[in-house]
Amino acid sequence: IQDHSSIIILSDALHNNTTETLCSQIQKLPHFHYVLVTSKQSDTDHMIAILQSGAHDFLPSPPIPAVLKSKLKIGARLVGLEAIKQNALDQAEQANRMKSCFLANMSHELRTPLNAVIGYTEMMQEQAEIDARAEDFDDHRRVLLSARYLLSLINDILDLSKIEADKMSVYIRTENLRGIIDDVVATAVTLAEKNDNKIKLLYTLDDDVIQTDKLRLVQILLNLISN
Repeated sequence: IQDHSSIIILSDALHNNTTETLCSQIQKLPHFHYVLVTSKQSDTDHMIAILQSGAHDFLPSPPIPAVLKSKLKIGARLVGLEAIKQNALDQAEQANRMKSCFLANMSHELRTPLNAVIGYTEMMQEQAEIDARAEDFDDHRRVLLSARYLLSLINDILDLSKIEADKMSVYIRTENLRGIIDDVVATAVTLAEKNDNKIKLLYTLDDDVIQTDKLRLVQILLNLISN
């Protein structure tokens, strides 16, 4: 009975609460089992004890054939429904695994060219700084911030899979809060201007040094501003 669901009929003619013990053990099996107990005892306390131990139904002994047949039909229906539920759960787990695999592969395909864009933009930004082209340097900086933000969104997709697998990691380092805020605002300004919005930043900090996971903090701040 460990390999599939079934209907089990027990008699509580056994001594020393053996029936209740068996009911409890059956409920611990991996598959659903409909447990029907027959008993010569009909007092309420005894019936409650049997049902609380894991039995699904109770019949006086000897059972009336018509009543027993009806109970068995109910048991067969419950076993069938449990099989349908288990099949649905198996399909959902398989779909979830396929989703995680797809997200991981797609994220990799997106990150590869995006990292190339970031690297090439960094080279152009360095050259703009050498040539003292301040306007080009600022444009490259905005492209970099937006590309890195997009990369963080792609990483979020992977993070969802990590969260589902309880493998999410946080890396705490010493960071400059003023620099983080300035980068977030510089990224969000472009998004705000598209909707004719303005971002006004007012803050006073006695100490800009904090202990945080920079990537997670940037994600949180950008999500808040985006909303």
